[in-house]
Amino acid sequence: MLFETPQQHYRRTGRWLTKNEYDIKSVLIKIGGPGSSDVRRSELYLRLGPRGYGEKMDMCELSHQTFSERRADGPLSYEMPGGRRTCLHNYRFPRQAGTFNPDILIQNDSGGFVGIWPKLNNVTTLTSLTRTFGAEKVWLKGADNTYMTERAYNRRVPEGAEGAFAKFIARDDTNAFWRTRDDRQRGRGADMDR
Repeated sequence: MLFETPQQHYRRTGRWLTKNEYDIKSVLIKIGGPGSSDVRRSELYLRLGPRGYGEKMDMCELSHQTFSERRADGPLSYEMPGGRRTCLHNYRFPRQAGTFNPDILIQNDSGGFVGIWPKLNNVTTLTSLTRTFGAEKVWLKGADNTYMTERAYNRRVPEGAEGAFAKFIARDDTNAFWRTRDDRQRGRGADMDR
């Protein structure tokens, strides 16, 4: 699965996507500098607020839709090519919220991303990916559908990137639902064994 910038899409196809075409896709937007997270629209809205979000969407030439509406509170468990997965929320627009995005994104030399499910690609260790592509080019998906490098993951998630990767290659990840430190402090997240 290939994730690409608008410019890369234009070079590949010879046409620009419209705002409406982007609204049916999962769009990840980088916040901060190198090594920072790539976040989905709803997370960007929470971080920047309405005004900052609108300015960022205008700068990216995207619609102001956030796709953050939820069907129900609490986590969602779902089947993916790499096994059963969970995310923190059950979104009304799961594709746009990034729910169905792959477990790992690998940044290629042109700045685009290739998405993989390690279990399907016979990748057995995170170290093999970071040695091959570089630690700053391997992005792991968190339970909040945000992608982080190994270093960022280790700072934000108690089990770290290795623990998350182990769940990606396990039969499923519903036996041990992970949460970020911020989620634990706010009392969010859930035990998926219920």
